Amino acid sequence: MAIKESLKTVNKSDSIQKFYKKNKRHSTIIVVAFQIVAAATFATALHVSGILTFDDPVLWILAGTSLVIGVGVNILVLSIIIEPLRAISIALAHTAGENLDVKPPSPNDRPYIENGTKPLLELIYNLGVTTESKVSHTRLMEAARIEEGIARSQVGVALLNSKGKIIYANARAPIKTSQRGKQKIAVDFNNGDKVQLFEWIRNCQKNTVHADKIWTRLHTTLPAAETRRIFDVVASYSRGGVAETTLFFIDRTEDYANDERDLDFIAFAAHELRGPITIIRGYIDVLSEELDKKLTDDQRILFDRITLSSNRLTTYINNVLNVSRYDRNHYAVHLSEQSVYEIYDSIAEDMYNRAKAQNRDIQVKIDPDLPMVAADPSSITEVFSNLIDNAIKYSNEGGTIEVYAKVAGDFVEVTVKDHGIGMPDNVVRNLFHKFYRSHRSRESVGGSGIGLYLSKGIIDSHGGSISVISSEDSGSTFTFSLPVYATVEEKLKSGNNRSSQPLLKKKKIWISNHNMYRG
Repeated sequence: MAIKESLKTVNKSDSIQKFYKKNKRHSTIIVVAFQIVAAATFATALHVSGILTFDDPVLWILAGTSLVIGVGVNILVLSIIIEPLRAISIALAHTAGENLDVKPPSPNDRPYIENGTKPLLELIYNLGVTTESKVSHTRLMEAARIEEGIARSQVGVALLNSKGKIIYANARAPIKTSQRGKQKIAVDFNNGDKVQLFEWIRNCQKNTVHADKIWTRLHTTLPAAETRRIFDVVASYSRGGVAETTLFFIDRTEDYANDERDLDFIAFAAHELRGPITIIRGYIDVLSEELDKKLTDDQRILFDRITLSSNRLTTYINNVLNVSRYDRNHYAVHLSEQSVYEIYDSIAEDMYNRAKAQNRDIQVKIDPDLPMVAADPSSITEVFSNLIDNAIKYSNEGGTIEVYAKVAGDFVEVTVKDHGIGMPDNVVRNLFHKFYRSHRSRESVGGSGIGLYLSKGIIDSHGGSISVISSEDSGSTFTFSLPVYATVEEKLKSGNNRSSQPLLKKKKIWISNHNMYRG
């Protein structure tokens, strides 16, 4: 009821019952003080009139007697006078929902009828009941209007309780109901695995009271399906409520349509090119082995260049395919205990040949004894390949490219440094944006503008970071970090291990779109 709710906001120390007791105590103190003054005045009058002196005990007996009688009579009169106030205060306290240590006054008690308090008590009790009824009706109407507004909204809304069960969903929410009547969210939060959403909720339940999170570009079905819808999803968590998690589904299918068609075409084209390139590389390898003793030095150089070009084209195709997967949250990395030295060593010859073919020198200083890292080898080789390719392209003829690694706290930092043309600040700020190419290099240097975009996504998915320091005519230094395996081992093992198989060989972390590099 309104009276209850307005009074419940008052601090317990200022409750209605305590107000009455406090008022009565103050009134009693005033009465006693007044009687003391009256008794002192009476004693002074007797002394001044010469009837008695201050030395006479009779004066003090009379003054004390008058004080006691006066205090007693006045307190009795006061209790009678403020009795209606006491009854009204208790009635208000009862209506406000306070815990009473006395019985609420009845308006039909004789004293309240005689002193005229009955109408006030009845008004208080009736006002409380009437207000409660009105408030309940008002709340029902407000709730109905809110639900009607949500139902008409173009945004899907779903409410989950503390167990993750759907307790409400409007018509726009992408919810599927099984034959058994069980509802589930029909959005692909994690390539068909909703663990990402519910892991976030569980982390919130353990670590925070309120949190918000946004997922973008989530599909309801496989990308190739005609009925596919694409949503941006906003989640809001508040601990302790009946609906702990609120999900808002914004349908962005039309907004993303052009991008999706482009991604479909790019992925299709890259996939179709991969087969012929693989065959060409195979023939080149066979011919190189069979004709090795018959080739002249110039012919060997020609074969090497063909091999390098086919390898580079393979890298471009892989980048395109991986970016397509990445933008749809379908690119997976499998973290395991790895050596940075061994990861690089698996592509060292190819990197050396690429540098040699462009008349560049590559110097590698990676200690085999560096701590093991948590990494996906195939993904990190892509990062190495992208960074070194860029260093080769943007360094000067005969230039040196340095690749080295060191321990930095709980991470191993890997650096790829060149001494080439460098970049101005405005280029550095946009370097990790998809398809970004500096206007200075578009005509003179080949490239797709997706290698660094993908590299940042891969490193972010490992829990590391990637950065660049560059200035014009002084070269560029790219550095990325990977977590030391020992520092994340327990966290990985406490993750979503679904079977008794070795955890880290099966551990899968899905890349979500990263924040754009801000320099």
